[in-house]
Amino acid sequence: MNKGLVKLAANRIAIMTYQLSELSVPELATGLQEGRFTSLELVEHYLEEITARNDKLHAFVEVYADEARLAAQAADLQRRSGQVLSCFHGIPIAIKDIADIKGKTRTNGSLICSATQAQNHADVIQNLLNAGFIILGVTHLTEFCANSWGINESMGTPHNPSDMTVARLPGGSSSGSAVALGGNLTPLAIGTDTGGSVRIPAAWCGVVGFKPTMGRISTQGIFDLSQSCDTVGPMARSVRDVALLYDVMSKDNAGKQFDVSYLAQQQARGEFNPWRGARICDVIPDVRDVFSADVLRAYDRTLASMANLGAEIFSMKLPISIEEMANVHGIVLAAEGYSATRDFIQGDTSLINETTRKILGHGKGVLADDYLDAIRKRDRMAAELETFMAQYDAIILPTTMTTSPPVANVSFERVPSLYTRFVNFFDLCGLAFPNGEDEKSLPTSVQLIGRTGEDIRILDLGVSFEHLTRET
Repeated sequence: MNKGLVKLAANRIAIMTYQLSELSVPELATGLQEGRFTSLELVEHYLEEITARNDKLHAFVEVYADEARLAAQAADLQRRSGQVLSCFHGIPIAIKDIADIKGKTRTNGSLICSATQAQNHADVIQNLLNAGFIILGVTHLTEFCANSWGINESMGTPHNPSDMTVARLPGGSSSGSAVALGGNLTPLAIGTDTGGSVRIPAAWCGVVGFKPTMGRISTQGIFDLSQSCDTVGPMARSVRDVALLYDVMSKDNAGKQFDVSYLAQQQARGEFNPWRGARICDVIPDVRDVFSADVLRAYDRTLASMANLGAEIFSMKLPISIEEMANVHGIVLAAEGYSATRDFIQGDTSLINETTRKILGHGKGVLADDYLDAIRKRDRMAAELETFMAQYDAIILPTTMTTSPPVANVSFERVPSLYTRFVNFFDLCGLAFPNGEDEKSLPTSVQLIGRTGEDIRILDLGVSFEHLTRET
């Protein structure tokens, strides 16, 4: 072979390897469309990253290397023949191991669930495949989604990539998806959120996660922990990428053509400023002392940036205390969680961690009257909260009280989901995105929360904030 061509090819591979992990989803889609790289090259890049670092990060339960390569080859052939499924055709993604993938086992984070193969794809998986996404593999989670610290003593706890020296909590339950994103093992991932399970790991791993309004993304074929609170959420390294993935996953967009014109429209998203005149309510004035100094500094800077973009910032405490909402939510989640896992946790004791058994076993003691009373309280609280939120375009608060603590310092008495649970309990939508770092260079995060059904509004605010503040 001509030495010049060999050198040129080697240079292309070197440049591509350096750049691919840095590219956004629109940039990946454009690169595939313009032939700057192939889907196979993209998939091989991420498989190499997984091979190099997954032993340390422990993000993936299983990597579908052979299937991913075959799917990438097929995508490249389809692209050359003009049979492109969407502008996302050929882009890889990682899936929390809680969704049915035909022919694959689904562990739900537990050794006890590793024997049964799925007969069909979950709806959200089918939507992704219809758009041409390529599944790299499935990611770790906490056992039966039972804790928000991210610890899984049965199948192993993923290593938070924000600190490669000290083992720090990744957040849960979508721990592996957040770690895979933060560790550059995938450009996109799917998680689920029942009380903060997308947003907390996103916060502690320095990525973006979105909890949608219930029903916007199908939960068919997803492990059912709580019928009142379960949602499937997109995760990525930027708000724009999360918004794009939400569009594909949303039932509202069934049959939509995600073509070149759609991509062009999305490239311009965020350039307008929806913050001018937006009414944003800071809801932590009475509880600031529970947040660390680093989290508060980043939070206050974010509020100032939003004000600089033209938002009106109000500071009002919620009409119901976070603790009261969390207590009522805890009764409902305990009862529904026990109902969902009763057959498992009463089974072979050697296959379920004792901590998980205790957490889920609390629901056994919830009486029917207690559960129904909690549902009635929720409905009364929801009406009060709706009246309060109707005054604002969004409410805002930090995602977590601290940055990620070391695994060795975990306290099971202080749950990291205290300031995320109410979003699920009242079926609000919530976007968690990075807003700074602490003195140890660990990521901080903020939540932008909207009323039921205001998903696009919240995502538009997030995309715009990300775009406009990066320019300044």
